[in-house]
This record gives sequence, structure tokens and C-alpha cells, in this order.
Amino acid sequence: MKYSKKEPIKEDIEITQTKIKNLKSIYLMSYNIRWNSMENPTLQNNIISNIINAITHYNLDIIGLQEAYKWKKILKHIDLKKYDYITNKSGKEEMVTLWNKHKFIKIKAYAAEFEDGRPLALILLKNISNNNIMCVINLHASHNINTQKHITDIINNKLKQIHINFDQITMIGDFNRNVTIDDESDYILYHNDINNNKKSKSEIIKKYVMKRQHNISKNTCCSIHGYGYKYDYDHIINSNKTINKIIITDTWYEKISSDHLMIIGEL
Repeated sequence: MKYSKKEPIKEDIEITQTKIKNLKSIYLMSYNIRWNSMENPTLQNNIISNIINAITHYNLDIIGLQEAYKWKKILKHIDLKKYDYITNKSGKEEMVTLWNKHKFIKIKAYAAEFEDGRPLALILLKNISNNNIMCVINLHASHNINTQKHITDIINNKLKQIHINFDQITMIGDFNRNVTIDDESDYILYHNDINNNKKSKSEIIKKYVMKRQHNISKNTCCSIHGYGYKYDYDHIINSNKTINKIIITDTWYEKISSDHLMIIGEL
């Protein structure tokens, strides 16, 4: 079913059940929607169609949008009784992070930037089913000579300002880098966990090694034509376990929309 400006897509129960492999899993999506695509009525329609169809087919739990120009037009078609969200901005770029509020409670959110026009958001989400706390990082990295170091340095500096313990880190977004080929080492992040001992309150440095993805089948950017993708820059990586990365090729997916492909991860 296609998205229409007049009538938003309605959930197809049968398709949804066939797409979701494990109801206990957490499904995350990352999508750089290319800010100037939202200026074009056809591309804007395709982008909104892609997002709404992905939510419907995969019953998404966490969504990270980068270059989310005119994001209010997108949110008009998202069920905000089910999803909560934050927005943050650096320079002209805005990003949106959404989560299923029936599964997660937001504890706190933080905004930062790699440079002007390259934002990131860190959101602490508490899983209602098991009380585990995720630190979700939605990012759009710079085109830096050493992108990996640039990403980890900025994030580690921001993590020093967070005085709440959490159980895992999940990074989603446009890394502007192939994390499996360009990087010889893992992405390593640190956080000072607070030891709330009755006798003494101290900090313990906790190390998070971000694990690489499985099922990387093709590149994700950068072409507005729907073909000719040269780079694998969009990723979802996690500290606790390796994520299965799905690059969307479903028949409902409109490639002529953004210059990036949408990706989904199962955690």
C-alpha cells in the first residue's frame, strides 16, 4: 500500500506479522533523508512513504533520522500516541530520534555536534520489560580525515558529562565511513559508571567495544537516482551484541527519494 498525501498508509496486519521475526527483538531504523529532497514534492512523498511503510512492516522501536529538514511534515503521519521523540540541531541540519513509548521510557537526552552542521543526540532509554538502560546515539558524522577517531573523541567527551549508569550503547546513523573496511580497530567508548555504595560513592570506568554488523550486502549511499551506490556509510552498531543489518529492498521502498538507503537493525 502506497502512502498518499490525502490518505496516510494504514497498517497491514498480515504483512507486519510476516516481517517481524522475533517479537522480543528491538528493531531500529536509520535514514538520512537528504534535506533538499524534502523540497521536491515527489521525493518528499517517497521519503514519507518509505518511513511509514518501514514503521508498518517492521514495527520499529527506535528511529533515527538525519538531515531531517521539514521533519514536522513527516511526524504528521506517525502515530504519536505510540512514539515519542526529540529533535536537535547543529547549524542548518536537524535530526529526529523517535522511540516506542510503550517499550521505552526516556530518562534523559543530550545534544552535541561534531562540527557546525553535523549533530548527534544521546538518549538514555529504559526498557520497560527488563529495566535495562540503553544509550542510543543518533549521529551524522563529519567528512574527517580520521573519521573514526573524530567520532569516538567527540562522543567520549560527551559521555563524561552523563552521570547516569546505563547497560549498553547503540549507535545509529550516517557515519560517513565504512566501519568494516575503512576501520582496522573497533569503535571503543568509555563511561564513568557511578558506584552507589552506601559507604563510599566512586566512579568506575566502563569500556564499551562497539561490535560490527552482520549481513552487510551492499552500499547505502550516495545517489539520488536509485542506483550507483558507492559507499557503505550508514550503520547500526551495538556494544552488547552484533546486530543483523538489513538494507531495505522491499517492493514498497522508493529508492528515488534520498541519496541514502534506509537501514534496519535487529537487536
